[in-house]
Amino acid sequence: MPGLTAALLGNLAVRNQLGKVGTQSDIHLHELKEAGRHVIVIVPDRYPDQLKALSYAVLNADAAVLAVDKMSAQVGEQILAADAAGMTRGAIVLQNYIQPDQLKPLLKGTALESWPVFTEEEWPKVREFLAATPAPPRDGVVMVPVDHHFNVKGVGAVVLGVVKQGVLKRGETLHAFPAKVICPVRSIQIHDVDHDEAVPGDRVGLALRNTNPEHLDRGMVLAPADAPLKVHEIGATVKLHLRRSAFARSTLKAGGVAQLGVGMQFVPIRLTTEPPAPGKEGVVEGVVEKAFVHAPGEKAVLWHADAAPQRVVGRAALA
Repeated sequence: MPGLTAALLGNLAVRNQLGKVGTQSDIHLHELKEAGRHVIVIVPDRYPDQLKALSYAVLNADAAVLAVDKMSAQVGEQILAADAAGMTRGAIVLQNYIQPDQLKPLLKGTALESWPVFTEEEWPKVREFLAATPAPPRDGVVMVPVDHHFNVKGVGAVVLGVVKQGVLKRGETLHAFPAKVICPVRSIQIHDVDHDEAVPGDRVGLALRNTNPEHLDRGMVLAPADAPLKVHEIGATVKLHLRRSAFARSTLKAGGVAQLGVGMQFVPIRLTTEPPAPGKEGVVEGVVEKAFVHAPGEKAVLWHADAAPQRVVGRAALA
């Protein structure tokens, strides 16, 4: 079964129940092996102070675990974030004697309403649930969003990421979009072991040949030169079909700056039209202040960082 990527939401202190930590920055990536299945768990370590950490978690996961140890504004925000990201698969773990009826009003009308609820901290069952969760179809050309990158003396540029789709082979030449930086793949490592190829769900470390690490950035997508990706340059006008959350309380208007979450990208966008009212849908236009890239039909979330404690504007579909 292909590997799975999951997000941990809510009480992040339970992270050690979901595998061994690997990469650590504003997000921590845990690696869980259960019943022969590899699961990468994204922990938004800097949330709630850094909203982008939550964006990275919900937009790069196939499923999630929401651990609720107390009722708070942050729990509500994360429920709305997972819903806006279209996360239909996940599990809820209740702690500190919290009862399902207490959480029910916050889940009503969201994708999380159908998630199974564990009323006790039965972590072996939670891990079994993740191991049994199917991954979405991932056929097509190779795509690897970059979540970390660095320079290794004597090796050169190294990027880390999870293969999103396609079969990645050692020796092939990819490009890092949106800038189309040429990235010949010198070697592939999975769990610190050299491999000739990697498949969807594998977390890889890629050593690149003759690639300047200063030209790389988090959020870039490694793919073939002719991959069906849409690039929006800095200053471009972008159209979004926005399904605004019914619970959105932001006073965002034309002229205001929001943030567009797409994959491992968090892009400032200055709106040029009014967004629809809470609970409504409509087309919104804005000018992006940073170049970004997305695949056809890729999920996105519009955020308003100045609207704490509930910064989710809604689900965005890119035209």
